[in-house]
Amino acid sequence: MATRFYYDPIAVPTISPTFDAAVWDQTSAAVRRCLTTVAPLNNAVEATFADLETSATNNFDVLLVQAISPPLAAQTIAGAISGQLRASETNALAQDFGHINIRAFDPTGTTSRGTLLDLVNATEHVLTTLTNHKSPISTVPTSTAILDGDILVVEIGWRSVDTAVTSWGSTISLGNGAAADLAVDESTTAANNPWIEFADNLKFMSDISAYQNAPNYLTNLIAQGTGSANAALTVTLPGCVGKKHAITGIEIKRAGAAALVGTKTLVINTINLGKTSWVVGDACAVGATLKDIDLDFVENPLLSTYAGSPTILSFPAPGAGVLWSARVAYRLVP
Repeated sequence: MATRFYYDPIAVPTISPTFDAAVWDQTSAAVRRCLTTVAPLNNAVEATFADLETSATNNFDVLLVQAISPPLAAQTIAGAISGQLRASETNALAQDFGHINIRAFDPTGTTSRGTLLDLVNATEHVLTTLTNHKSPISTVPTSTAILDGDILVVEIGWRSVDTAVTSWGSTISLGNGAAADLAVDESTTAANNPWIEFADNLKFMSDISAYQNAPNYLTNLIAQGTGSANAALTVTLPGCVGKKHAITGIEIKRAGAAALVGTKTLVINTINLGKTSWVVGDACAVGATLKDIDLDFVENPLLSTYAGSPTILSFPAPGAGVLWSARVAYRLVP
């Protein structure tokens, strides 16, 4: 399962990797923030970051935000990376294009393990209206070996290709707290949650929450997924070195785009939860949303069997015109 990070516009990391001087011409307005695996709830209003260019140089790169991940376990990152965030430019003549650079560092943020990706978007920012952009468009990175405790550093900004020195520039939005993530498009203007996703099922070190200078909500993690009509679905809680998953809640729904009159049963199987499984009927009315499972384990969490291993919920094809959605709340425990 892929690993999706969200940009926390408030939480500041405890380390300060050097901005990539070989990539960025201007870093005076750049700030450091955290990446989290669950959409933060500490900022229901929009947070924006902006700067103006100061040079007539063609291909002038301006850094706005450096976002830092929790510590990772040893692994190799080689799967495609994709993301979405909203951006705008102050003047159509600015000719600003989104620019993203992703590197890996040692736990102190001083030794680079290499650059996974450095990419300038093909689509220019929209004039004055914050509009969704692929940042990056799905791209296979340079395969990079990660050691225990290493971090990912995602730097986002923009490249100006004009040749004027004026008060032109661009803004990006890291507003979050929305009910939905930004879609994979370049037209959305709603302040949905920006994100960056690694196709690899990343594994984290055990101090995933203690690393970040932020309140305890970061210890409450979420794994979720939505399937396509009549398609199987898998939801994975990523393995974390030395930790088990303590599941505090499970919500499973089905939505019917077409009526399904059936007498079959649908078996939801699990891996790393012992013999736990659930069985539901397959009948579903057109336009209906059925909450098949709504379990609360806050007082007595459902504990995974093995530490360090992923926990997986597996859903069968639900029938023509019907799709699954699932949300699992959990914590990491010894």
